[in-house]
Amino acid sequence: MPHEDDVSAAPLPVEEGKIPQLAANYVSKGKGSEVCANCMNFEAPEACRVVEGRVEPGGHSDLFQAAGGMAQLMNEMPQGVL
Repeated sequence: MPHEDDVSAAPLPVEEGKIPQLAANYVSKGKGSEVCANCMNFEAPEACRVVEGRVEPGGHSDLFQAAGGMAQLMNEMPQGVL
């Protein structure tokens, strides 16, 4: 039985210029504050600029880069507000 963090269990769509979840070591549960929602590459509600496929706001990958200031506020803002 696949583990819930095992992204190899489900095929992912190929997205031009993005890294496959398996290659990025993406998991659906992050490490403390190093979660997708706090990453500068996260695109709410469940996308990433560099990792393929759907990502959870509480997920994590080796490509995590801490967001700060305005970038983090933009990720937390509901779509269509601006």
